[in-house]
Amino acid sequence: MRAPQPEPPIPGSFATPSLLAWIVNGKYVMSLPLYRIETDLKACGATISRQDMANWMMNVHARWLAKVHDVFRQVGVSCLVMYFFRV
Repeated sequence: MRAPQPEPPIPGSFATPSLLAWIVNGKYVMSLPLYRIETDLKACGATISRQDMANWMMNVHARWLAKVHDVFRQVGVSCLVMYFFRV
Protein backbone atom coordinates (compact mmCIF):
# COMPACT_ATOMS: atom_id res chain seq x y z
CA MET A 1 0.00 0.00 0.00
CA ARG A 2 1.32 3.43 -0.93
CA ALA A 3 0.38 6.84 0.32
CA PRO A 4 -1.09 9.19 -2.27
CA GLN A 5 1.39 11.53 -3.89
CA PRO A 6 1.07 15.11 -2.60
CA GLU A 7 -0.07 17.84 -4.94
CA PRO A 8 2.81 19.69 -6.59
CA PRO A 9 3.27 23.32 -5.53
CA ILE A 10 2.97 24.42 -9.16
CA PRO A 11 0.53 22.23 -11.11
CA GLY A 12 2.05 20.75 -14.27
CA SER A 13 5.62 21.46 -13.13
CA PHE A 14 8.32 19.14 -11.85
CA ALA A 15 9.43 21.73 -9.26
CA THR A 16 9.35 20.33 -5.74
CA PRO A 17 8.81 22.49 -2.65
CA SER A 18 12.46 22.06 -1.65
CA LEU A 19 13.73 23.04 -5.11
CA LEU A 20 11.53 26.14 -5.11
CA ALA A 21 12.72 27.04 -1.61
CA TRP A 22 16.35 26.64 -2.71
CA ILE A 23 15.84 28.88 -5.75
CA VAL A 24 13.90 31.53 -3.78
CA ASN A 25 16.59 31.50 -1.09
CA GLY A 26 19.34 31.90 -3.66
CA LYS A 27 17.52 34.65 -5.52
CA TYR A 28 16.16 36.78 -2.67
CA VAL A 29 18.27 35.93 0.40
CA MET A 30 21.67 35.36 -1.22
CA SER A 31 21.01 37.94 -4.00
CA LEU A 32 22.13 35.57 -6.74
CA PRO A 33 21.02 36.25 -10.31
CA LEU A 34 19.24 33.39 -12.02
CA TYR A 35 22.16 32.69 -14.35
CA ARG A 36 24.35 31.94 -11.28
CA ILE A 37 21.68 29.65 -9.85
CA GLU A 38 21.47 27.95 -13.26
CA THR A 39 25.26 27.44 -13.20
CA ASP A 40 25.12 25.99 -9.68
CA LEU A 41 22.37 23.58 -10.72
CA LYS A 42 24.37 22.48 -13.79
CA ALA A 43 27.34 21.77 -11.51
CA CYS A 44 25.03 19.47 -9.50
CA GLY A 45 23.88 17.71 -12.67
CA ALA A 46 20.48 19.40 -13.06
CA THR A 47 19.70 21.37 -16.20
CA ILE A 48 16.99 23.93 -15.43
CA SER A 49 16.71 27.03 -17.58
CA ARG A 50 16.55 30.57 -16.26
CA GLN A 51 13.22 30.98 -18.03
CA ASP A 52 11.73 28.07 -16.06
CA MET A 53 13.07 29.49 -12.80
CA ALA A 54 11.74 32.97 -13.63
CA ASN A 55 8.30 31.51 -14.41
CA TRP A 56 8.38 29.57 -11.15
CA MET A 57 9.27 32.73 -9.20
CA MET A 58 6.33 34.61 -10.74
CA ASN A 59 4.04 31.67 -9.99
CA VAL A 60 5.27 31.40 -6.39
CA HIS A 61 4.71 35.12 -5.89
CA ALA A 62 1.22 35.01 -7.37
CA ARG A 63 0.19 31.96 -5.32
CA TRP A 64 1.74 32.62 -1.90
CA LEU A 65 4.08 35.57 -1.52
CA ALA A 66 1.58 38.18 -2.70
CA LYS A 67 -0.65 37.29 0.27
CA VAL A 68 2.25 37.60 2.71
CA HIS A 69 3.37 40.84 1.05
CA ASP A 70 -0.11 42.34 1.46
CA VAL A 71 -0.21 41.45 5.17
CA PHE A 72 3.26 42.94 5.73
CA ARG A 73 2.20 46.08 3.89
CA GLN A 74 -0.90 46.47 6.10
CA VAL A 75 1.02 45.77 9.31
CA GLY A 76 3.91 48.00 8.24
CA VAL A 77 1.65 50.93 7.49
CA SER A 78 -0.18 50.57 10.80
CA CYS A 79 3.14 50.35 12.70
CA LEU A 80 4.42 53.44 10.93
CA VAL A 81 1.28 55.34 11.85
CA MET A 82 1.46 54.10 15.46
CA TYR A 83 5.13 55.07 15.70
CA PHE A 84 4.39 58.47 14.22
CA PHE A 85 1.71 59.17 16.85
CA ARG A 86 3.88 57.90 19.70
CA VAL A 87 6.64 60.41 19.02
